[in-house]
Amino acid sequence: MTIKSAFRNRYAEAIKASPFSEEATRKSASLWDWTMESNIKVWAEIAEERLEKYGKREWNYFAEHVMNEIQEFAKIMKEEKEKLEAEK
Repeated sequence: MTIKSAFRNRYAEAIKASPFSEEATRKSASLWDWTMESNIKVWAEIAEERLEKYGKREWNYFAEHVMNEIQEFAKIMKEEKEKLEAEK
């Protein structure tokens, strides 16, 4: 299972949970801890390293990669919300 498919599964579980319930809070927190927090930490470390070692040009290439990753996560979130709406 890839990180993005695992993210998709966890995100779907989180949005299907009853809003403001303990389950929804737990699943959302788990999703944040498991994926987003670790990604942000890693991206920040790599961005700093790229800028120090290789300069602004390499940093820009990496920034483009990160933005593509963010767009892919956003696309997954949108697709899962649309699926949930279609099920209603």
